[in-house]
Amino acid sequence: MSYTREAPRGVDIVVARSDEPGLVSELPQHGMRAEEELRGLVAMRRLRARQSVASLARYRRADGAIDASGAVIDGITIAERELVGSRFAGAYLRDVFLCEARLDGTNAALAVLVRADLGGSSLRGACLRGALLDACALDGADLADTDWTGAAAFGCTLTGASFAGARLDDALFVECDLRNADLTLVGPHLGARFARCDLRGARLHPDAAMFVGCRGALGG
Repeated sequence: MSYTREAPRGVDIVVARSDEPGLVSELPQHGMRAEEELRGLVAMRRLRARQSVASLARYRRADGAIDASGAVIDGITIAERELVGSRFAGAYLRDVFLCEARLDGTNAALAVLVRADLGGSSLRGACLRGALLDACALDGADLADTDWTGAAAFGCTLTGASFAGARLDDALFVECDLRNADLTLVGPHLGARFARCDLRGARLHPDAAMFVGCRGALGG
């Protein structure tokens, strides 16, 4: 499942290279590309992103924090790793690599993340209210005390992630890999749903959420 959103007028767009076509423009005009060709195209874009390192210096405020609210950031590896208290509210991030970064207290409310790789990062206390995550990687991420109210994650990998104290009101996880994730300290939350997720080895609170068609102890 993929989502697209037009960039607001006047918003900076950060891309790997301005002369590289985007994923949508690379698709054929007629007919459907074979599934294996699409996978190859995605792999190619990810390789380009890994090879294209860019800084967020243009978004740095006087106090040193990054404010990329509403920005469109596409196909890069972000150079910075210390991004505590940064703002990505309403931003669109696609094919962005930011592994093992410190993003504690980050505000990413209403942000759209597509194929973003945040594996091993710390997002303690981050706000993801109303955010949309599609095919993102947060394996081993520290998600303690994060706020996922109204957020939705589709096809994401969160193996070994810690949700200690996280708030999941009305959050939706669909076809996500949560193997060995720690959800033991996630208390009862109104409307949280996990559908067709892999929960094998996950540590779960029995009343944490609704589990439908999941693999694992509560998967049925």
